[in-house]
Amino acid sequence: IALAVRRLGGGTIAGAVGGLWFVAVMAGSFNRFVGMNDPQLFAQLIMGVALVWFLARDARGKSLDLPILLMVFAGFIKHNIVVIPATALLWLALRDGRRALRPVVVGVLAAATGVLICLAAYGEVFLSNLFVPRQYRVMRILENVGRLQWILPAMIVWSIWAGRWQTFRRRR
Repeated sequence: IALAVRRLGGGTIAGAVGGLWFVAVMAGSFNRFVGMNDPQLFAQLIMGVALVWFLARDARGKSLDLPILLMVFAGFIKHNIVVIPATALLWLALRDGRRALRPVVVGVLAAATGVLICLAAYGEVFLSNLFVPRQYRVMRILENVGRLQWILPAMIVWSIWAGRWQTFRRRR
């Protein structure tokens, strides 16, 4: 997280705060996952490495195919982290649509190939398990809103700080 923040233009302190905030939120809100056989954090680690690699290669104008392939791999560890590569590719497309085309095609083809391999290996049960319906309850949603108490203050502080920092940098 700290490396991604730095790659996106944040300072050392901003990177450290981002990384520490993630650890604090995870420790405070998701401690029930300690010792659980759930690959979420492992997949997030690989996806984070891929994101930092993506940002570094983008800054140097190099091919983004390999970081995208690593993101696809991480998505096969835990599929619900698709937002990271989607956001990275959208960010790239908004900056340079032509440059984004190849990584998008590579990512889609790699993901489709992976799904086809899994279908061949596991059959249709792969898709039914992948898209298993989730139960949503209003009370659970309301209970989880309470977890925002740890995230919302950081978002407010960050938005105020980022706005003032941009104003400060423009004046210099």
